Amino acid sequence: MPYRRTSKLLTLACVVALLCGCSPALPAPKLVPAGASISGFVFRDLNADGVRDAREQGEPGITVSAYDAENRQVATAVTDYDGKYVLNAELDRTRIAPRQDYRVEFSGWPGLLAPGARGKDSGGETQFVSGGASNVSFGLSNSDQYVKLKPTTEGASGRPKAEPGATPLEATSAVSPTATPEATGPYAGKGPVPDFPRGLDWLNTSRPLTLADLRGKVVLLEFWTYGCIRSIETMPHLERLAQKYARELVIIGVHSAKFPHEAQTENIHRIVERYGITFPVINDAGHSVAHLYGANIWPTIVMLNPIGQYLGKRSGDIAPAQLDLLIGDIVKSFDQQGLLNRMPLQAIAQRPAEPDSPLRFPSDVVADEAGGRLFIADTNHNRIVISDLSGKVLDVIGNGQAGLRNGGYETASFRDPQGITLADAHTLYVADTGNHALRRVNLATRTVETVAGTGEQVTLTARNAPARTTGLNYPWDALYVGGKVYLAMAGQHQVWAYDPQTEQLTVFAGTQREELTDAPLLQAGFDQPSVLATDGQALYVVDAEASAVRQADLSPAGLVRTIVGRGFYEWGDTDGIGKDVRLQHPLGIAYKDGLLYVADTYNNKLKTINPQTNEARTFLGASTAGWRDGPEPLFAEPSGLSATGDKLYIADTNSHVIRIVDVQTKVVSTLVLADPQGLLARHLAP
Repeated sequence: MPYRRTSKLLTLACVVALLCGCSPALPAPKLVPAGASISGFVFRDLNADGVRDAREQGEPGITVSAYDAENRQVATAVTDYDGKYVLNAELDRTRIAPRQDYRVEFSGWPGLLAPGARGKDSGGETQFVSGGASNVSFGLSNSDQYVKLKPTTEGASGRPKAEPGATPLEATSAVSPTATPEATGPYAGKGPVPDFPRGLDWLNTSRPLTLADLRGKVVLLEFWTYGCIRSIETMPHLERLAQKYARELVIIGVHSAKFPHEAQTENIHRIVERYGITFPVINDAGHSVAHLYGANIWPTIVMLNPIGQYLGKRSGDIAPAQLDLLIGDIVKSFDQQGLLNRMPLQAIAQRPAEPDSPLRFPSDVVADEAGGRLFIADTNHNRIVISDLSGKVLDVIGNGQAGLRNGGYETASFRDPQGITLADAHTLYVADTGNHALRRVNLATRTVETVAGTGEQVTLTARNAPARTTGLNYPWDALYVGGKVYLAMAGQHQVWAYDPQTEQLTVFAGTQREELTDAPLLQAGFDQPSVLATDGQALYVVDAEASAVRQADLSPAGLVRTIVGRGFYEWGDTDGIGKDVRLQHPLGIAYKDGLLYVADTYNNKLKTINPQTNEARTFLGASTAGWRDGPEPLFAEPSGLSATGDKLYIADTNSHVIRIVDVQTKVVSTLVLADPQGLLARHLAP
């Protein structure tokens, strides 16, 4: 589900059919004997020959349900991205009498398709053709009416006909059509939608919700995945809308993971806390909800009106101001019709057990061996912690409140600082990611100032700009090299440079296109560049969404080349050389003695990469997340790295601690922060 830019607006003009406006024309149905293997494909049969050809696409998001002789639903599935469905793995055989047949029906299109003659639309038609040993076909009697079959004992070879006057299937609707109030006006909707599939994990709510629970509310479904920068940037806008329309709007985050690591409910729990998400979230690990709505881009917004009717969707940039106006218009329309329910829907914020650590999701660490100091980006506490190398807390930069405020350590504020870099003994730069700003800390005077960014997210189009009056776009890391501060501008897939002497920002590399393209600096493509390292001759850039490590020459005439990684759709956990290597959303890198140490974040491992031979090897860790020290350590989404002497320091983000690796013995320990002055408790938000 790559992010693609779009100019479509989510207004009445963009209300579209979910399934491309083609109506199905299907063969006669058959019954299926209990215990049969039920699988097949739903595809667009362009040449109407009943056989799927290579060019004929599968239809995702069709709900397939099995019913017994008493009309009880005994199994359900949703067609995947390729149109495939499998029911046999879900059958509850204890509910099916021996030798009893049951029927299979489909739903997902009533009211959403434009019926045509015999289901044809512009020469194309959709057919259901089953595959595998069962050889079972299913179908509709016409484009807008479901087949209703009488129970029979004829078995799979029988061909029962549809009952005359059969009515549309109601099993997947939250409320039957006769109980659904009618709405008028521009937001009356295009038809009902299927209810949420059963068996999914829900977060921030005491139980799974149904469409019946949401009756009377404007419903916004946001399809997202937590490592995607576009998904990340929608969250503050959605939280503001949730607060503004607290009594009229329900937002549900449908987390349809890209990476396997992101599909684990425990990890989503952590990210919900980390991003401060308060609305309900579904773990749509199998993309069943995403398929129902054709949401194949992150993020995608889907709108439902207060009577459960589909209005439309928008993918890519969400245009928060226009979305706000749209929600306001829908609220006004349904309020005038008396169809709005302003009773609050209670969401329950669920938080994992608190760790025994004064840090919260630390994302970076910088070791200053000469000065005997560690600088820690304590990201969710919105501050920078300074300790000595043994862990004694020396000072805290920032008051712990999320904000953009300059001044002394006790009054200055940050918002989700992700990356830090030490320029000299008295100067620290902070990539203040949530503020879209670069901050400079004077360690001698204990003061913080903003040197780039305005606090607003801005897509930079010029190649040069005055730093103090120009907004940035999710700077995820900062690295001081040769008198300049390089910024991993994750929000627009580029690397920028800040010159402290001229106070100018300049594009260093990247075209803003989200792609893995090797080329001269300004023609190269990046895929969410997130962290930086250097050997003094080149920048090493971790391209998180491509699971790749890149090298960019520091010379203005230099090139960008890929060391390991293949692109947006290629990830895994494989050692090797060059294009054979697979990582999973890495978020940390450090250079030491000819090797790159990489935090392979979603694999919970540390790996070494030789930039000369392009060889990658697992250094420490296991695929299982955890917090364990010793020679066989476990990590939990390790991110920022810093190498000095014979030590490697790691921001072990989901363990909320800093880990220390003895590079020679490969033994890992945890930094214990000692705080005799009580500095860590100062001004922390509750």
